[in-house]
Amino acid sequence: MEYTHYFTIKKTPDAATINQIHKAVMPVLDNYENIIKYECDSVEGKPVNASGIIRFNGIEDDGHETFLVDLNRREFNFCKTARKPYDVPVCTVLAILRVYLGEDLELSSDGDFNQEWSPILHSIYVADALLDKFKSELK
Repeated sequence: MEYTHYFTIKKTPDAATINQIHKAVMPVLDNYENIIKYECDSVEGKPVNASGIIRFNGIEDDGHETFLVDLNRREFNFCKTARKPYDVPVCTVLAILRVYLGEDLELSSDGDFNQEWSPILHSIYVADALLDKFKSELK
């Protein structure tokens, strides 16, 4: 059964926001380094999190479609994860993007936000991103 997340960046974020996003995403990629790589057919390549690009996939049979976000492009995107293990970091990164981009990120999913997304929305990574965003807004 297919399981897909859909997202559109409606407005290109400024450089400071892109840097904050990369900073917030880094611990997620670090924490899930045992289940994500650059591509599912390569156990060598590391995920990308720089220059406005976030890219990774699951490893081997636990991969499906590559998750790719280009913060410098306003376009419709989607990622079919088929509920494989790397779906958790995909959803976590999408939640972080929503924190920083707000209404400038259009987001929908085949998953239920009260079921599949609930643990992700309450994760420490999203909480840290909210805290960092709140602190930056106070400056």
